[in-house]
Amino acid sequence: MQTELEALAGQPNAYLANIEAERQRRFLERTQREAAEVRERCRTLAGFVREAWPVLEPRTKFAHGWHIDAICAHLEAVTFGRINRLLINVPPGSSKSLLTSVCWPAWEWSQGLASLRYLATSFNDGPVKRDTRKSRDLILSPWYQALWPEVRLVRTGETSFANSQTGNRIMNLVTEQGVARSIDSDIAAKRKHLRGQAEG
Repeated sequence: MQTELEALAGQPNAYLANIEAERQRRFLERTQREAAEVRERCRTLAGFVREAWPVLEPRTKFAHGWHIDAICAHLEAVTFGRINRLLINVPPGSSKSLLTSVCWPAWEWSQGLASLRYLATSFNDGPVKRDTRKSRDLILSPWYQALWPEVRLVRTGETSFANSQTGNRIMNLVTEQGVARSIDSDIAAKRKHLRGQAEG
């Protein structure tokens, strides 16, 4: 009689899937055991990126670099109103999209800013759909939900999603005629409003 290991060895994809499932189970178990410490490390965006990386890129080892700290520090400055305009120029493959379009919104929602709304635009819908799916999947992941159960998604589409605290993310294509759809407020105005509430 074949053992389970021998049976899986004859099916390489099933064997790898089994290994991946066990790795994810252990990762989630560690997260639940160390939830307070993980949340503390996630108080900064750079810490959040480090902790979320195995969820986002389970087969790729995280390679931290100074540019990640610099991008995260500048995005945090936008979050807290220290700067209101930011242009990030880094070479392709520097994780700019992953940091700005996937991790940053999920991090802001985890920091008590779940009512923030995001509009993602592009001339090409491929990268925007990819990043919207990654951000949505990160927020829906058992890891994120174990740490921030108060951030519940109530709509989960491929091009948009929304949470129970009126926060959302929508995708929009820029055409020759301009933006295909408008939204009622932009991110800067929303941030200014939230800062005013926090100060008052």
